[in-house]
Amino acid sequence: MEFIILLLIHFCLSINQKDLLLSFYTATEGEKWFDHSGWATEEDYCTWKGITCDENKFVTGIALQGNNLGGTLPSNFGYLSSISSLDLSHNHISGPLPISMVNMKSLAAIGLRQNNFSGPFPLHLREAKNLMFAHLDFNNFEGPLPEGILHMKQLKVLGLTNNKLKGPIPATISELTGLTVLGLGGNELTGKIPIQLRRLTQLVSLDLSNNKLSGTIPDIFKSMHNLADLSLFSNQLEGEIPESITNLPKLSVLSVNDNKFTKIPSTIGASKSLFLIDAKNNKIDIEPPQSLRDDKTSVVIADLSGNPWKCNGQLDEHLKWTGAECHNNAQNGKIRMETKNVTEKIHVTRNVSSVKNDDAKVQVEYWGITKCPDLIKMENTLFDLSPEIQDIYEIRPYMLSLPAPAYRTKRWSMHGQSEVYGNILYLCAYETEEPENPGDPKTKWKEFAKCEGEKKDEIPSRAKECTEKAALDWDKMKKCVVERGATLLEESQNKADTADYHAVWSPTLYFDKNFKCLYDFKGMCDCQDNKNMMEKHICDSYKGENKPAYCNNV
Repeated sequence: MEFIILLLIHFCLSINQKDLLLSFYTATEGEKWFDHSGWATEEDYCTWKGITCDENKFVTGIALQGNNLGGTLPSNFGYLSSISSLDLSHNHISGPLPISMVNMKSLAAIGLRQNNFSGPFPLHLREAKNLMFAHLDFNNFEGPLPEGILHMKQLKVLGLTNNKLKGPIPATISELTGLTVLGLGGNELTGKIPIQLRRLTQLVSLDLSNNKLSGTIPDIFKSMHNLADLSLFSNQLEGEIPESITNLPKLSVLSVNDNKFTKIPSTIGASKSLFLIDAKNNKIDIEPPQSLRDDKTSVVIADLSGNPWKCNGQLDEHLKWTGAECHNNAQNGKIRMETKNVTEKIHVTRNVSSVKNDDAKVQVEYWGITKCPDLIKMENTLFDLSPEIQDIYEIRPYMLSLPAPAYRTKRWSMHGQSEVYGNILYLCAYETEEPENPGDPKTKWKEFAKCEGEKKDEIPSRAKECTEKAALDWDKMKKCVVERGATLLEESQNKADTADYHAVWSPTLYFDKNFKCLYDFKGMCDCQDNKNMMEKHICDSYKGENKPAYCNNV
């Protein structure tokens, strides 16, 4: 009898799960989704597009990113209480998060990026004690960041870039000591940067840019040994940029432009990891740092324009690598450093097949972001396929990003601007490579990608090293980054957004425009680190003559 009762309870709960999903489908305008396979049919709801269930048929995951969802989340949505991973990013859902989501206590990862969600910060998510990843960027969340955020102690990623948050940064955010990414840029935050942030020693990316923060930068960086990306631009910060920043061993991108700083560390160019420093449009009136000499510095891009530099009438010859010059400024009677417009163009191969014309070749295309470990895992497999089939396919890499006009690159990526530049360098490696013989496949860019992937946390600091290791032209790479990089990234994303692809997550892999592989919060795809499965997809997709005999055995 007890067994029968348990079966009845399980049956009722299963029906309830289906009803909750149907309510979600209706509220988010399911008939307009790009792909609603199985939904609102008699098929097992655990097989519906984007749904994952456990052995007891409780829904544990929803992954419908980039699927044209609209409307709002229904009020009963949170009663899908067994969900551990929820990804609704890159859609058009609006309204607040329903209070019923307080029941989602198993939630470990939530992706709501690039929607139209509104209302106050969803503090009811704190009931999910195992929540590690909260991607809430590019929405309309408003109001203050609540003190109660301190209860979300397992968070590793807190992404709230480009929302409408106001008020001070609560000091209690320093309780989230496991954070690796803190994205608060593009809001309306005010007050000073809390000195308590020095407790966030695991940070890899800190973005407080494009707010209304004021005061000086507290000396919070001494223990942030993993920090690769620091964005403080477009605030009202003043005083000196702390010397301790120059000692950060992994810092690759420093953006402090459009503030009121009066001093930059004289040793800034001595950093062995710094790829970019943007300090334009401040009030720095000291001599330009001599450490930014081309024979000593790792810095590739330096923008120090719009400051009243003291250059004694002539810029040090070894600082001209930045394209800067000193001259008398008639407006304020001081000398300043300005960046020249780069007019020299380079020849690059654009939008041209990297192999001999053969319409039968399988087009293997993928999108990703460079600091994503799952992209690196997929590439390691893809680059190691059997040479027996190398003549029947070609590979073309693309990168994902979001438009973000406030940033120097006009693009945004989840691991910060260091990843944006990593994505740009990746595309430039492919773009600038010129095979020895016209029509031969491009191969050197793969070596560049492998090299970068070996130490992903150091992207883009090892760009020169990896360029030389791949036998690519470093001068062409640098010019491509400056002149073409942002455009290449935009073009790559534009292609991802077309009806043939709808690629929104890293990595997403296609064979002849047929979607085959995606890593998302649910877990690994079938071919991510499965060499045999990838080879089978290629062999099955090949429609040309003389299919390699190797294909008969995969």
